[in-house]
Amino acid sequence: MKLQKGFAPIAILLIAAISSIAVLTGLSITRHKTAPEKQILFLSPAPSLPITPSFTPTPSPRPLIKYTPIPTPLPTKSATATILATISNNGSAISDTSPYLFIRNENSAQEQILKNENSRWTITGITPGRYKVYIAYDTNHFINPQISCQGCQNPQNISGPGTCGYTVELSAGNSISLACELHPVIPLPSTQVANNQLSNDTTPPNTNIYYPQPNGSITYKIDGQVCAITTQPNDNSGPDGIETEYKFDDENWSGYAGGRGYLCANTLANGPHTLYYHSKDRAGNVEATKSLQFTVNIPGN
Repeated sequence: MKLQKGFAPIAILLIAAISSIAVLTGLSITRHKTAPEKQILFLSPAPSLPITPSFTPTPSPRPLIKYTPIPTPLPTKSATATILATISNNGSAISDTSPYLFIRNENSAQEQILKNENSRWTITGITPGRYKVYIAYDTNHFINPQISCQGCQNPQNISGPGTCGYTVELSAGNSISLACELHPVIPLPSTQVANNQLSNDTTPPNTNIYYPQPNGSITYKIDGQVCAITTQPNDNSGPDGIETEYKFDDENWSGYAGGRGYLCANTLANGPHTLYYHSKDRAGNVEATKSLQFTVNIPGN
């Protein structure tokens, strides 16, 4: 088919426009022959290309772990007090069992008596209050105590012959340290005592009871017994050879025996009692009988 002379440029321009549109839209031109001298143009889509993703997946956010520190508990203040008491002989431990520690609650009148075992006492679990705390010792063995008390509150020195200690306030959590430095008595040689003093000694010994106090109470057993406590009797001829006897109420006399610091009964009921006692020295001088009224008030006795 021949194009008329006037339409040739128009056809060329139309074909060029269709080709340009096909290129821009991703189409290609395929020519098919359906008949001689006859051409039909078909538009077919351009071959597809593999698609490469152009984004990176966002990772899932990690869960936030919040650390909460565990608070450290504050130390609990003890509801009770502690007493540490020590004795020494010029810095050395004292093996003598005659010294003892005396503790009295001035509010409740409860008392404790603890024998010396290793020159050291530690008492815990003490109810707060005002206490009398002292160490008793034998004046025939020790003299001139030097005393100190660390941590004592409102101390009142109650030291005297045969004792060293204080009355103190004990509060919750309080800890005190009572120390008594004792110095030993140096006795005269026995021959000198016998020659110069024994024959001329007409003075009886003097026995002192430190526990219980007159009209006071015994509230604590010692080795399972109810006991009064005395230092070794004083005497002009010295401590050697002194013997003591005693009895409670209407019981029989114990008989004279030396070295007695504890006057004890195996059983003694709670309630009022009387202790009778006296001593004699080796010169034969006998002390007048003394008496002490007191009350036994021991829980569970």
